[in-house]
Amino acid sequence: DEWENFVQNQSHCPSGVLLTFDDGLIDHYNNVLPILNDRGIWAMFFVSSLPLNRKVSLSVHKVHYLLSTVEPKLIADILTSVIRPAMLIPEFLEGLPVTPYENQELDIDESNIKKIFNYALKPSIKDKLIDSIFSELGMQGNMDFDSWYMSDANIKEMVELGYGFGAHGATHTLLTKFNRNELRREIKDSIETLDRVSGVKTDSFCYPYGGKNSWNDDVLDVLHQNGIKYAFDVRSSDIDLDHLRSSPLLLPRYDCNEFPHGKASH
Repeated sequence: DEWENFVQNQSHCPSGVLLTFDDGLIDHYNNVLPILNDRGIWAMFFVSSLPLNRKVSLSVHKVHYLLSTVEPKLIADILTSVIRPAMLIPEFLEGLPVTPYENQELDIDESNIKKIFNYALKPSIKDKLIDSIFSELGMQGNMDFDSWYMSDANIKEMVELGYGFGAHGATHTLLTKFNRNELRREIKDSIETLDRVSGVKTDSFCYPYGGKNSWNDDVLDVLHQNGIKYAFDVRSSDIDLDHLRSSPLLLPRYDCNEFPHGKASH
């Protein structure tokens, strides 16, 4: 109630911490939810819609899975042998205002693999390329949906318990990589799916990957057109009333990698 009063009425900013969890992972239902319930802590969850609509894994998680099961050097060597300039967005990675993964403890191969898949590759190429790597390694590219993602029923239950849900893109692709028409579809599908599953009108959003690389004026405009009232990026700052009044679609959020025991590593 404090948070909703803050964002809807732009009134007193509540004290304390708002926890947010991204991607709609089953871990959030099985492990996070019981802890929140036991401690009486409210949180928000941001869900990508592709797994809910098609029961397939997001490419970002396929990359995580590869890196956790295969030597990164082997993946890097395969990428080097198959990547062609036409697969990449020209000078996109080099032109980013913020260096990706600078807060994470990754070796050079891990970092380069994630930069290529999540930033440099054209959206239309990403899934095809990663699936071909799975195939070359003799691995199953679409991990078991039920062991990775929350179901419609899981989300509905959490909504009924009072937890907040927001959209997180359809395919968890960096939104600044899309043209205008692709961007509209990516955001609209994400919002409409969550509306259907949750039974509640979606008015919040969280940018895949976060930071200055994850949004631009087109992204902000499309979010506004789709009824999004506030959205989170990733910047190391507390939220105050000025943020909400001046830039509600760019509310800052800390990366868990900045905190003790929060580092992402494989």
